[in-house]
Amino acid sequence: MVPHCRDEVLTLAPLCLQRVAASEPCGRDTMGLLQTYAIAGWNALWSLPYYSGLLRHLHDRTPSPSALILMYHGVTDAAGPGDAGAYYPHFHTAAGLFRQHVELVARTCNPISLASLVGHLQSGEPPPPNSVCITLDDAYANVLRCAVPVLEALEVPATLFVCSAVLQGARNTWYDQAYASLALSQEPAVTCTVAGNEVVLATDGPAARRASWSKACEEWQGLPLADLNGALHQLLGGQEPPGVGEAELAGLEALSRLDPGLFEIGSHTRSHRSLTRLDPADQRAELAQSRSELSEALGRPVRFLAYPFGHYSDAVVAMAADCGYEACLTTKYGFVDERSDPHRLNRPAGTWRLPAFAARVWGVEGRLRGLNRR
Repeated sequence: MVPHCRDEVLTLAPLCLQRVAASEPCGRDTMGLLQTYAIAGWNALWSLPYYSGLLRHLHDRTPSPSALILMYHGVTDAAGPGDAGAYYPHFHTAAGLFRQHVELVARTCNPISLASLVGHLQSGEPPPPNSVCITLDDAYANVLRCAVPVLEALEVPATLFVCSAVLQGARNTWYDQAYASLALSQEPAVTCTVAGNEVVLATDGPAARRASWSKACEEWQGLPLADLNGALHQLLGGQEPPGVGEAELAGLEALSRLDPGLFEIGSHTRSHRSLTRLDPADQRAELAQSRSELSEALGRPVRFLAYPFGHYSDAVVAMAADCGYEACLTTKYGFVDERSDPHRLNRPAGTWRLPAFAARVWGVEGRLRGLNRR
């Protein structure tokens, strides 16, 4: 027990120190640094109860009556971004950790497909105890390389949410393209004119680049598609996009080879813009066209939607239902049961180290938070 906890601390401490070393004296990365400390502390908090067997005892004694839908993005076996294709590392779970997660779910929970869970909701029946659904957003190519073989070997179903822009040859998402451009910039700043406004994005150091990328993501996610593409073109300085590396998206051929009995394909809209910031015509195009394009290209029904950035509103929910989606997933923390609104399903991130992950999927974390298990 004690050696395991010690190893946990020794693993997390260098990550904090690396973040300190990368921080700038001016404190522009203070929030990111505090977030790193908070995550490290939260993971360490669960180490003792996990390795002592207390969490498993609580799990076995009081099975969860609700389901949990987990969200991942990429799954990587790469050591780091590298100069050839910078990517945002927090979008990509380490392959070894993902395997640990899936093994724990297969061994101690009831892994079910999203389609099965939604079927229970539609019939008004509670899901099976300890149900867990695995979902992966964006359909990165590394998911097919690192995650799919693990899921297949353990016969754990999963849903991949795909932006239909990949069908037109998109190699990466617009925000991954922006991140790589800023990360590899040799200039102290990049200036863009976006929707008639001049935007200056600082690139003089890791903290400045991260802050600029966050700013671009926040301000550009609701742009008309022509303005968004124009901003990206300026960011690249008219050059070809940098190597996509781990941010490369899976292509149509690779997606079509997935076993439909194990892997569901859902929509992540066409271009991954925030639906709540688009006008109604754009909203409908993103929702309806993505569903029809994916269904036609892959030869299978597309029943489910993951809201880009987790953003939704009453109007967006109503339009998604009108476009034929049977269920829609958010990024909110919480559980799912027969009382849940199928078009506002909770879906927290699954990307915690194993002790904190176990506390989440076994429902112990939720009990301590006093959450309504919906």
